[in-house]
Amino acid sequence: DFICHADQPPQISSTIEAMICWFNALPMQVNHLYTIRQSTWEAKCKIMKQYYKLNFHSLTEEENQEPLKMNEIGRFILKTSRPMVFDSYRLIRSTGSFILIDDNTNETVGAGMIQ
Repeated sequence: DFICHADQPPQISSTIEAMICWFNALPMQVNHLYTIRQSTWEAKCKIMKQYYKLNFHSLTEEENQEPLKMNEIGRFILKTSRPMVFDSYRLIRSTGSFILIDDNTNETVGAGMIQ
């Protein structure tokens, strides 16, 4: 259930491209099952592909395939277990952002901005 302007509908997809900031001391695991939560909506998701990490020293994108560590930011593709209704974070922050929860520990391990 989603209310929107008829001329600006949100996107609906099970595949999401996002910038993720990692909060946890344990590194991110690609293909690991997480819970994605956006406001009151949630589903299971897997991080399918890592495009790059941001290098804070040079402010450049590094095509580094090492997992994200605490306080690192990178661009990823996520696959959700059911379609997600969303907007780009640049358009509407509330529907363009999410958190990731580790199913084993129930800890919030990351936050994302949908591109």
